[in-house]
Amino acid sequence: MLDLNPRRIVRLAALSVLLAAGCSSPPAGKPVCAPAPPVPLAALGKPTANDAAAPATPTTPSSPAPVVSRPSRVFIPDDKLALATRGLVSWWPFAGHAYDLAGTNHGELQYGACYTHAPGGDCLSCDHLHAHVNVGNSPTLNPPAYTFAAWIKSGIATPSSEAILSNHHHGVSMPSVNFCAGQALVCAGPQGGRTAQMGWHTPQGWTHLALVGDAKKVRIYVNGDLAGEMDSPGTPWANPEPFTIGASPSSLLPPTMASYKGHIADVMVFARTLPPEEVATLAQARNPGAAPVAIADGAARAAEPVTDAEFDALWADLTGASAPRAYAAVTRLARAGDGVVPCLVAHLALPAKGLDDVKTLIAQLDDDRWEIREAASRALAVQGDDVRIELRKRLEGKTTPEARARMEAILSAAPPTRADRLAEGDARSLRAVLALQRLGTPAATAALREIAADMSRGPDRLAAEAGLKGGKAP
Repeated sequence: MLDLNPRRIVRLAALSVLLAAGCSSPPAGKPVCAPAPPVPLAALGKPTANDAAAPATPTTPSSPAPVVSRPSRVFIPDDKLALATRGLVSWWPFAGHAYDLAGTNHGELQYGACYTHAPGGDCLSCDHLHAHVNVGNSPTLNPPAYTFAAWIKSGIATPSSEAILSNHHHGVSMPSVNFCAGQALVCAGPQGGRTAQMGWHTPQGWTHLALVGDAKKVRIYVNGDLAGEMDSPGTPWANPEPFTIGASPSSLLPPTMASYKGHIADVMVFARTLPPEEVATLAQARNPGAAPVAIADGAARAAEPVTDAEFDALWADLTGASAPRAYAAVTRLARAGDGVVPCLVAHLALPAKGLDDVKTLIAQLDDDRWEIREAASRALAVQGDDVRIELRKRLEGKTTPEARARMEAILSAAPPTRADRLAEGDARSLRAVLALQRLGTPAATAALREIAADMSRGPDRLAAEAGLKGGKAP
């Protein structure tokens, strides 16, 4: 079963970097967010409408495309990156966990799949036989117009049929898609009777792949460049099988599947067809095989520092419901330099609410609506000593039985730790930890060490939990 305890997942996310890389002390003094012109995120548009009905004629595989060189590391403006990620349904960075940081399609590691380290951050390893990640069969993963994207690094010379993202059950006729390292198979129509298949060449080293399709065409992009296309057999995919990352699904025990022999990172699903320029933006925004910009040439430096006002805007995007804005915020913070490290750590600490907020929450303990009373109880339970003192004062006076019972329950529980406060916003915490991981400076790694230690009962227990979860250093 998938462990959805956010406190444990954040611990493991922070620990995954510490197990794979050394950590030096942060610079002397407390760095601050350095001044720089803020870059506002543009308003996000709506995804384009899906195309109409599909042709029913099967097509033959296309010829492999020539080798495409890996993109160089470039800076992508925040607004451009946010626009390129419109329609983002799911995003699995595999940064020490299999959480979906854009939606709710959280993954479950199977048959020895684990996490390992790359120069640009953590990634998924499926080197074991049958290893894969099960991400379920949500309708959100079956859009009629789609883009599947991922960073991969093959462990063999000519990767081909090893699945990156798939719900194609071998030997069973049904609508499905099988997005592999060197080929793609799309099945549509009754019993998946209309099929189309194409192949391409995947170069060695870290490579960005994007499969873009709708009811008319299916295209493959390698490192942002078009490497092949074919007529679409129609819109696939709804079938009883789950989507899996790293291998094709199978209901057999043990499964009859060939796992992807290599590393996988930043798997994304979009509910629209990305145009070529936006696919190129994704390929240029990040390369897991490249060292973080902030520690290029072996020296920590602020690549693109942010102002306090810009950091506040980025934090709002990081914690908000918009997946494109959250992705752009993580990417922007990851290249902002050491100045954002204390800002991230301070915001993760969730400082206690002001007295006016506390009074409002206490009043809500007696609200007519149950959900308001519950939300107020949860918010008060993760506050610090000042709030607990205020609750004791309230209990000395007159109050309703409902409010009294709730305040007594809060006070009878163990005092909140920093771990409890981090657990208040699991998606926010995971995204903030991901930004620290991808920043990669000694100060950021030291902050991860602090977070991991502060949320544990000792390094031995943390190491044991990481071992149980399957994390490993290269």
